[in-house]
Amino acid sequence: MVRRLIEDEDFEYFGMEWRTKTADSFSEKIARPDKAQKYSHISDVTDISGVRVICYTSEDVDKVCKILSDHFVIDEPNSANREDIIDPDRFGYLSFHYVLLYTRDRLKLHEFKRFADMKVELQVRTILQHTWAAIDWKLRYKSGQEVPRALKRRLYRISALLEAADEDFSAIGNEIDQIRKSYKHSVKRDNYDIAIDKESLEIFVRNSRAVRDLERSAIKSGFSITPPPPNSRNPFLSLMLTVRACNIYRLDELESAINDKNFNEERLKLVYDLWHTSLMPTKLVLDLGGIMRLLLIMKSEKNYGRDILAAHPFGPSLQQAVIAALA
Repeated sequence: MVRRLIEDEDFEYFGMEWRTKTADSFSEKIARPDKAQKYSHISDVTDISGVRVICYTSEDVDKVCKILSDHFVIDEPNSANREDIIDPDRFGYLSFHYVLLYTRDRLKLHEFKRFADMKVELQVRTILQHTWAAIDWKLRYKSGQEVPRALKRRLYRISALLEAADEDFSAIGNEIDQIRKSYKHSVKRDNYDIAIDKESLEIFVRNSRAVRDLERSAIKSGFSITPPPPNSRNPFLSLMLTVRACNIYRLDELESAINDKNFNEERLKLVYDLWHTSLMPTKLVLDLGGIMRLLLIMKSEKNYGRDILAAHPFGPSLQQAVIAALA
């Protein structure tokens, strides 16, 4: 359920781990001398099941914590709050630690009734916090008092570096968000005086008026436009490679290269007619990046266009049609 709630919010996280104690592990825990008289009911044991969510940045950690507080009851006395500060003699820094119960409304549902009074322990941490926790577990030093003096300075330094890196990754993520907003604002105002990089190219394809006009021309010529793969980290990589091969380095150059309605419709119709046979479906399916690649290749000199096509090919049937169109 935690996984579904997080994925419904449509943001990326690094990974998730979970485990439930075995009967032997549970018996060993409640039999420990330091746990004597602590447990009088099974609901007193808060970590029968445990879940760990590993996020990329501290902002993602905050998002997960917000999801948990919105959908579960938090056992506050057994949970660690953001204000909890680690002791100065402890290495590393702590994950956010929650003990959760289902809400009353959820427990009214038949499939959740059996979990009444049961709790789950959930940790939320960044990748670097997870890295330190793994090192901490291997070294088995829980406080500075246990560490050989010769190692103490080096361990503190590693801990500080990881914490500083976590803050820098968050700052970089925020800066990328600001750059994207700036690109989007410029493109929507038809200001294309921007160097081409992964972020600016994607903003251009998704938001520029020139690409919308090209999309209409492609549909008119017999193409069906499909969205790029939803989970791709770089959905326009092939377009980027083609753009670079055509020696185009700025968005205004790219906009000029695709902003010719008559040429676009003529070339796209030619490729479609060469591709379409009785064995082919009615529509030729490409995403917008593919349509732009096709036109850039068609606008290149014939031999150069073939070189680009050989280095960054389409599927077999479309590849043959484009080669024929170049001829």
